[in-house]
Amino acid sequence: MHINRWFPKRERARALALFLMASPIALAIGGPIAGMILRWHYFNLPGWRWVFIAEGVPAILLGFITLYVMTDRPEQAKWLQAEERDWLLGELEAEKRQKATLGHFTVWQAIRHPTVLVLAAIIGLANIGIQGFFLWLPTTVHKASGLNPSLSAVVSGLPFAVAVVAVLITSWSSDRTGDRIFHCAIPLILSGFIFPITTISGLSFGWLLFWLCASSAAIYAFGPTFWVLPTLTMGESAGAAALGFVNCFSGVGGFIGPTVVGAILTLNHSYTLAVLFLSFCFLAAGLLTLSMRSRISGRRQAEAALETNAGPAASALRPEHI
Repeated sequence: MHINRWFPKRERARALALFLMASPIALAIGGPIAGMILRWHYFNLPGWRWVFIAEGVPAILLGFITLYVMTDRPEQAKWLQAEERDWLLGELEAEKRQKATLGHFTVWQAIRHPTVLVLAAIIGLANIGIQGFFLWLPTTVHKASGLNPSLSAVVSGLPFAVAVVAVLITSWSSDRTGDRIFHCAIPLILSGFIFPITTISGLSFGWLLFWLCASSAAIYAFGPTFWVLPTLTMGESAGAAALGFVNCFSGVGGFIGPTVVGAILTLNHSYTLAVLFLSFCFLAAGLLTLSMRSRISGRRQAEAALETNAGPAASALRPEHI
């Protein structure tokens, strides 16, 4: 909800993309860095302990820095010019009024709303696949390449580097066209079809890496657009509750994915079966997203009608240089 307080909805996917890019970037560079840290052996501590220390301490420090650097709302930002601040607050306030005219939700109504429940199911299914994908990707690369663990960690970062580009392109396209459903559903459906290709026997390591990169691009591309969807229909307090409720299922999916994959492999089933399970989750999430098309389109049409009735007065307030 912090991004809701700073960015109008037409620019929200790109803003979310910059935020969500942190995940694939961290995975792209984190593996190689962890590979180097694993070689450390200082103060009688093995390398795996240094991984927790070296990668955990910066996160703790940044948490304290955030308390002093970030502001909750634009009106508190001293680095914004008065004209910029007034325009931004006007845009966000206009959005609030539009949502209010289209219906008010209490927090309890928000988390029981059919749209919110479907969104929770989508992110839960998608995150089953995502977590299963990135946790087992280094092992897949290591076995297929025959490289040592450090070099395998470096190569494993390439699919996530490709994912960063995919996130940027998809979010830009979603904001430019105003479409949310297809920009969320198509990457998920593509994930369901592309990921199984990586299990085809006889693939050279080069082709395996190519399809892993394609899978990673599709898997991560849906994120920025998806997280715009919960913000389209609810007011601020109800929207925050809805977003938190949906995000809970992201965590549930993150637990189920690696657990099920681990169980499948522990029972000596093939890795192909594990990938098919994850791919089914992606496909189901994509189809569920498509099922929301009429609901979201109807909401957008109602908002467009309100904007038309409001006239161009609000747009005249927009500074040319912003």
